[in-house]
Amino acid sequence: HVEKVLFAGHSLGGALAQVATLTAMVKLPKIVSESDTLTSSPDIRAFVFASPMPFYFDKDKLSDGEQEILERFRSNVHNLVFSLDVVPRIPGNHKWIAPCLNDFNKLGNAMVNGKLPSFIPNVIASALVTKYVKPFMD
Repeated sequence: HVEKVLFAGHSLGGALAQVATLTAMVKLPKIVSESDTLTSSPDIRAFVFASPMPFYFDKDKLSDGEQEILERFRSNVHNLVFSLDVVPRIPGNHKWIAPCLNDFNKLGNAMVNGKLPSFIPNVIASALVTKYVKPFMD
């Protein structure tokens, strides 16, 4: 009889562990209810290291049941993050990622094409990090 399940991983593996955790939280109760031999669903948790956010949920579009699962997920998943690591702060929200990548791409193209003095990319990159990443670090 399995009482506890722990998913773990680092970076991308941590994101996959979170996906597995949410999937198990949704699927296992149904499997248990349909089983003749299983009596209860195990306690499902994840402990991950420096994992990016694999999900973005618009709470207004979730049903009450989905919100309940999401709250359980949030309380059962722990992400250990080094304070200056940017990767775990990258949200799974495409509305945030697209403009961020676009701005960094413009900076990269200007650097490659030699259109910026050598010190300027650092200043611009710092400003972009402040604009896009700092809000997730506070």
